[in-house]
Amino acid sequence: MLRRHATGVAAIAIVAAGTALAALVLPGSGPSDAAFPGVNGRIAYASGDSYSYSSAAIWSSNADGGSPTLLSAGPGVTAPSYSADGTRVAFDREGGIAVMSAAGTGVVPLLTGSGWQSSSTEWKEDYDDPHSSKTIPVVRIQSYVREWQNFDHPSFSPNGALLVVAEAAGRRTNASICAVEAVGDQTCLGWGNPNAYFDYENDCKGCGSHLVSIDSATGVLTEALTSLSNGRRDTKPSYSAAGKIAFARSNEGNSSIFVLDSPGSAPRQVTNGQSDRAPDFSPNGSRIVFSHAYSDIGLVGVGGGAVQLVPIPAPTEGWGGYVNSPVFSPDGSRIAFRRGVYGPGGQDGTGLFTVAPDGSGLTRIAADGYAPSWQPQPPSPPPGARPKAKAKKKVKLNGKGRAAIGTIVCGGSACKLKTLSARLGVDKGSCRKVRTRLARKLGPGKTARVGIKVYGKCLNALKKVREGRLVVRVRALDALGKRLLTLKTTLVFAGHARR
Repeated sequence: MLRRHATGVAAIAIVAAGTALAALVLPGSGPSDAAFPGVNGRIAYASGDSYSYSSAAIWSSNADGGSPTLLSAGPGVTAPSYSADGTRVAFDREGGIAVMSAAGTGVVPLLTGSGWQSSSTEWKEDYDDPHSSKTIPVVRIQSYVREWQNFDHPSFSPNGALLVVAEAAGRRTNASICAVEAVGDQTCLGWGNPNAYFDYENDCKGCGSHLVSIDSATGVLTEALTSLSNGRRDTKPSYSAAGKIAFARSNEGNSSIFVLDSPGSAPRQVTNGQSDRAPDFSPNGSRIVFSHAYSDIGLVGVGGGAVQLVPIPAPTEGWGGYVNSPVFSPDGSRIAFRRGVYGPGGQDGTGLFTVAPDGSGLTRIAADGYAPSWQPQPPSPPPGARPKAKAKKKVKLNGKGRAAIGTIVCGGSACKLKTLSARLGVDKGSCRKVRTRLARKLGPGKTARVGIKVYGKCLNALKKVREGRLVVRVRALDALGKRLLTLKTTLVFAGHARR
């Protein structure tokens, strides 16, 4: 079912009728993904045939290709994209967008693509040829209509709250016209017949793609980032750590790299190539890596300028081929990309590779992999670091009394957490009808969100005065002993919960 947007952004709402259309994604042609800074983690990638219900899948592996793990499988799954903290993965699924944890659990569908097609046949007498003054006694007109709306190529914003995606939509009408002997005849008059006539009409309304921003938790559209223009395609967006967005724009067969310096700004062209695609920012945001002329990896400054080619070692066997979907590692020392090689022996040079920006250290990590995304991980805390708590200054409570009030980060060793108390000050009194929710165990440097639920008399009192002061005390036990953590915040009752 199509999720309807709550804004006035141009989109085609398609009624489910006729034959449903699956999103078509060419194997090995997936997007690159934003490279956020951090320690190099695992590499997520698509594998198999995304046309197929049985073989499409998303995997992750170590940077050397070791310990491959299946994250998701199913129709049309491709284009994984890690969040800046490395804990979530957004991906394409059946022409829509979904999000899951980095371990492949908790899949949440955000957007669903849809399509519709129909065909019809009619006959017309005394048909006037639009290309001449000729009149055709009888013609048969076969019409085909296809409508679609798909979403693909997600990329997380730096704070993880939003996703930029490409929305493709359109209505295409094809008509095949030929002369026949009489109304109802299916067979066209052949070219040898002096009354033969053939014509073909093709019309596409609103056909193109543009970039939109959606909420990464709900899929609700927040704004259109580029306009939807007939025949123009804005695809494969990628966020930088500074909030810029790079994307490929194709028009009349040419494709170049553009940058949005911020949401709402005008697109700025940074390359002039005819086949520049799949951009990705370097971790520090100063350079963009992209697929150049199908067979090369290009590098360009975020402000544009001369394009530098990465000198990838040529395959030892096979001929020709393509290179696409380059993405930086979080520390900037490597580039992951897909390469395909044709001809005898070409399979040995085909797959998912990593290479240094200077072309050294070429390593294949998966024989059947494409559309990579490199997981950023936080630096390991020093051995003596202790657990820390950080609370939000003010939190809105929903109608069910729930809210997330802050986080707790473990130090240089694993830690165990236990809530000691949660007290809410309302008006001149206080109450303890507050439950907390947090992980009991955390690994070194890992983060736990602290959630609360206010209920009973506490919730009723808060509804009346609208604000209250909450104090939560948590005991953290790590290799260095016990540590008392305190989170203080102001709770604001925000009204009734959404049904």
